[in-house]
Amino acid sequence: MFPSTMMEEELNLWDFLERAAALFGRKEVVSRLHTGEVHRTTYAEVYQRARRLMGGLKALGVGVGDRVATLGFLVEAIRGELKTVQHFVVMDEKAPEGYLAYEEALGEEADPVRVPERAACGMAYTTGTTGLPIPLVRLRVADEEGRPVPKDGKALGEVQLKGPWITGGYYGNEEATRSALTPDGFFRTGDIAVWDEERYVEIKDRLKDLIKSGGEWISSVDLENALMGHPKVKEAAVVAIPHPKWQERPLAVVVPRGEKPTPEELNEHLLKAGFAKWQLPDAYVFAEEIPRTSAGKFLKRALREQYKNYYGGA
Repeated sequence: MFPSTMMEEELNLWDFLERAAALFGRKEVVSRLHTGEVHRTTYAEVYQRARRLMGGLKALGVGVGDRVATLGFLVEAIRGELKTVQHFVVMDEKAPEGYLAYEEALGEEADPVRVPERAACGMAYTTGTTGLPIPLVRLRVADEEGRPVPKDGKALGEVQLKGPWITGGYYGNEEATRSALTPDGFFRTGDIAVWDEERYVEIKDRLKDLIKSGGEWISSVDLENALMGHPKVKEAAVVAIPHPKWQERPLAVVVPRGEKPTPEELNEHLLKAGFAKWQLPDAYVFAEEIPRTSAGKFLKRALREQYKNYYGGA
């Protein structure tokens, strides 16, 4: 159950809570009463309308209530009656003053959730990840053969999507469409990520920037972030350079912060950060600045071209 104003004011913000009933074939109750009306009506009117609302909750067996703070007026009336209610969500607003009495009336079976950021009913986000796929969108993190990689938070794969509003191709460009879609219709995002057993996705790099060395993947972004954590490093960009033995090896372009660090110092810093020895850059190039795109990102294409023969080519 949720108020009708959510339809009018937050259509583009709906998440799983508002779609769940329709997706799982359950009843969806839309109430005309919402907390804003408390300021425009008398207490008696709010009480009567909320009392009718409570009766509807009981009759329909509502299990999740979203923005139902007005039921705080009905502590005595609802005491022991709403056995089906498991969650009440109050968000973007202060919980009513009668909240504690309201909680007491519902008993331990209910779980009133007060969240400023839509982490309702246990649907919180894991820090550092991009969260979970939204309803109606299929997501997988897959290897080069299109097989989902293990959900262990370590195995790298490409994020691939399929859904009603995910593009089905490029208009008038069959070649681009073929390269953008997998044989079974998933869109290749070009983002390299890991996922865990709960399907939380953490983006690691762009496919075009990932370094494939001896059959193993190395994240350029992880190396850059670690290097820029060194006190003597202002900026660092890591790119894949062709290598005659290992296919590709990382090369780091570093802008020093004052005194120039030695390669040994940077290697030691990366090892302490958890990188394996084989993941370390084979070389460090020190520069006054790193070329950037108009959006302020590192222009890695230019760096790859500039240093393409640094290791003697493929």
